[in-house]
Amino acid sequence: MASPRFFYENPAISWKFYEDRRQKALRAQPNAGHRAIAELACRNERVFTITQNIDGALLYPKFVCVRLQGVELSDRAGHPSARLVSLHGSLFDVKCSSEECNYSTTNYSPEPTFSEPRREVVGPSGYGIRTDDIEIPFCPSCGYGLLRPGVVWFGEKLPHGYLERIDHWFESVEHIDVIMVVGTEALVQPAASYIHRAAERGARVMYFNKTRLRPDQQEEMDEIDIFVQGNVAESLPSLIGHS
Repeated sequence: MASPRFFYENPAISWKFYEDRRQKALRAQPNAGHRAIAELACRNERVFTITQNIDGALLYPKFVCVRLQGVELSDRAGHPSARLVSLHGSLFDVKCSSEECNYSTTNYSPEPTFSEPRREVVGPSGYGIRTDDIEIPFCPSCGYGLLRPGVVWFGEKLPHGYLERIDHWFESVEHIDVIMVVGTEALVQPAASYIHRAAERGARVMYFNKTRLRPDQQEEMDEIDIFVQGNVAESLPSLIGHS
C-alpha cells in the first residue's frame, strides 16, 4: 500500500489504511527514547535530528505545551521543530496528489480526516471520489488533484525542501562531534548516506539498535565507533541522562 500506484488505483482503501495508522499514532505516546532525543536537542542548540519515522512521536504540535530551559515547545516528546526533519513525511499531513500543486495541510484532530462529504470542494469531474463511507475531495487549491496522505511512498522523490534543510545544516557546521544512529538498519537512502557524511566531518558514529548490521554491510560497520545493542527506550535515556 506504500506506493503511488496503489493510491491511484485504490484511493479509498489507501486512505482508510493511513487513517487507521494515524488514529493509532494519535493514541500512542512517545517512549523514553523519543523523550531522551528531544531533551538532548533542547539542551544543545547544535543538535539536529533527521527521522525516517512518520508517526510524529518526536514532534507532535497541539497537545502538550511545555517550557523547558526557556524554550516554549508545542509537541509530545518536546523536540524543537526548527532542528527536526521528518524525511519521509507525516501521517498527519495531507497534500495534493498533483506534482504541479504545492497544497498541503495538517490534521491532528481525532476526527477522521474524511468522514462526511465535503460539498464545498469542487473538482473538474465532481466533488470527489466516494466509496462506501468515505469521500476523497479534490484539492481546494488546484481543483483537480485528489488529496492524499502526506507521506513519501516507495518510488517517490523526497521533498526537495527537506533535503535542502539537511544540506544547509551540513554546510553550516565545520565539525560534527557525534552522530547517533537510532533504531534503523541504515538501508534506506539518502538517510543512510548521512552517516558517512557526518563521519567525514569528524563525527564519531554511535549506533543504537536491537540487532547488529548484517555482514554484507561491512562498509557501514567499519564506520561505527560504538555499538549499543538492545531496546533504545532503555539505552538512550541511560546515556543522555534522561529520567
